[in-house]
Amino acid sequence: MEFHAYGLPFLNTTQYDLSRLTEDPANIHLNFENYLNGFSEEVRDIIENFNLDRFIERLHKNNRLFIFCDKFTEVDLHPDKVDNHTMGQIFEELLRRFSEMSNETSGEHYTPRDVVRLLVSLLFAEHSEDLRGQRVIRSIFDPCCGTGGMLTIGKKYFREQINPDATIRLLGQELNAQTYAICKSDMLITGEDPDSIQHGSSLSNDQFQGQRFDYMITNPPFGVSWKSDETAVKAEAQTEHSKIHPNNFFGYTKVTVERRLIEKQEILGEETEVVVQDKQGNPKPDTALRDVEGL
Repeated sequence: MEFHAYGLPFLNTTQYDLSRLTEDPANIHLNFENYLNGFSEEVRDIIENFNLDRFIERLHKNNRLFIFCDKFTEVDLHPDKVDNHTMGQIFEELLRRFSEMSNETSGEHYTPRDVVRLLVSLLFAEHSEDLRGQRVIRSIFDPCCGTGGMLTIGKKYFREQINPDATIRLLGQELNAQTYAICKSDMLITGEDPDSIQHGSSLSNDQFQGQRFDYMITNPPFGVSWKSDETAVKAEAQTEHSKIHPNNFFGYTKVTVERRLIEKQEILGEETEVVVQDKQGNPKPDTALRDVEGL
């Protein structure tokens, strides 16, 4: 992750901020567009997924854009006025409100922070003694990360309750565009790597395919139809890496999941992880990482 001026992982190349925008009311629409386009790539991705361009256009059409900007200039959010703890509370409340507005589909709900803290404590409870000491590096992955609460609270709990010196990598994927944008904003503001949050369906468009993580925690949208992912899921279930064996004799279905066998090879002078293939070109399974479940 590249850090720019003032130690921030993003920048704006224009001369504007909200105060300067209000100094030229006649050209505020054009200047505001230039202001948004002046942000670095990571922020532009967030802006696009928030659909801010359409919101700004609507404000301009209704002659409300100047009033909108002017109102924000009245709020002093300098760290001398609003400390980190208070700003954190404000940010969490905004997350809750925006999540409730954007997750309108049945089954997509904002997970209350108290519930997240309980889940996180259960996740680490069994291994807490093994995670103490120096040079501890762990990764936490959420395939349905929403606004990122499972990830950020997971890291906070790990640092406060288990090991303050640990290095924690946070990774996640989210289908909903607006909640993805909120999560990525959170990562950017808190100094995490925004590229570790990806957009899309984890079922049919896995952005972390082949990667491994130390912990996975998620609250999936159980009430949402998976019809759009059905073809991809069923196709994957028929591969040699995910086998489903109906077993009427024992009264349950046996599911065997095998991960691809990966070897490290030197390619063009660099060590690279490569999937091992058989003579037919199919990926070989890693028998040491085979999981069997009875359903």
